[in-house]
Amino acid sequence: MQQIPQLLQLLQSNQGISGLAGLTAGAKIAGGFSQRRQAEENADLLEKAGKARKQDILREGKELVSKQRVRFAAGGVQVNTGTPLDVQAATAATETERALRAQFGLDQRAFNERLAGSNILTDSFVSASQTLLGAGLSLAKTKKQTTSPVAANPTTRRP
Repeated sequence: MQQIPQLLQLLQSNQGISGLAGLTAGAKIAGGFSQRRQAEENADLLEKAGKARKQDILREGKELVSKQRVRFAAGGVQVNTGTPLDVQAATAATETERALRAQFGLDQRAFNERLAGSNILTDSFVSASQTLLGAGLSLAKTKKQTTSPVAANPTTRRP
């Protein structure tokens, strides 16, 4: 990877397809960084949504437990002992688990988004490298043809 800037400079110093290859490679890399940045922003939004969803579900769970307490109390049942207390604890635990699962799902999507962004950036470097290497090979072939004795003197026979 350290040779890429040197190869880019060499290709940009030549005219035609070599310069175009350098520009194309640079555009591919810039596009990769841009797409990774967008993936990071998307991941941040997913994480925020996960935290908000978790808080919403926890709030809904507290409301459900409160309604259970009211119903038990309206029926003349002690709400802080025995089965009513067990029901409230089970409801709170279920809602907490549901909230954590919701957040985990969105956090997992955020992780996948970041991973995809990193993969896109890596692919952009690979693609840019292929472009530069292809142009470098083409340039080397062109230079070899223009400096070979056969190209310089068409009457020279090849061995």
